[in-house]
Amino acid sequence: MIEPNDEMLSRYLDDELGASDRAAVRALLERDADARARLGRMTRVRALMRSAAEEHVAEADDALDGLWARVERGIAADAAPLGWAERARAWWSEFVEHRRAIWVPAGAAVAVATVVAVIGLRGGDVTETPALRGSQVVAVSFGEGGGTVYEVPADGDATTVVIWMNDE
Repeated sequence: MIEPNDEMLSRYLDDELGASDRAAVRALLERDADARARLGRMTRVRALMRSAAEEHVAEADDALDGLWARVERGIAADAAPLGWAERARAWWSEFVEHRRAIWVPAGAAVAVATVVAVIGLRGGDVTETPALRGSQVVAVSFGEGGGTVYEVPADGDATTVVIWMNDE
């Protein structure tokens, strides 16, 4: 005789029993009201779970349909011919991106050349001490190198201190 347990009833619901065990469970269900009640609860739980799973599958299908529609719109937009402004922007972006290794060092070289040109055009010796109008020497003592410290009056009681050092 079969013992009415949940595992056996679950296997009965899943149609996993052989013919003789299946017949024994049917006979059990005919005579045992408690076993029929448990099988009824298991059947309702299974139906609820299947219903919930089907709802989630339907939601996932809807989400995937929406995603696929967006992908198709994106593909169609990419396939659409570009106007002259979009083509020019795309060309410029690609031009700059592929030449970045050249642009950065070239820009640095132009900056250095500009600084050298400004200093060269200024004339005179760059190491000479600048003359600051209205300033006075406060102190001169830099050890081995020479230099000058200027105190430049500013607006009100404020002053600015300028230190000019020579390596010579």
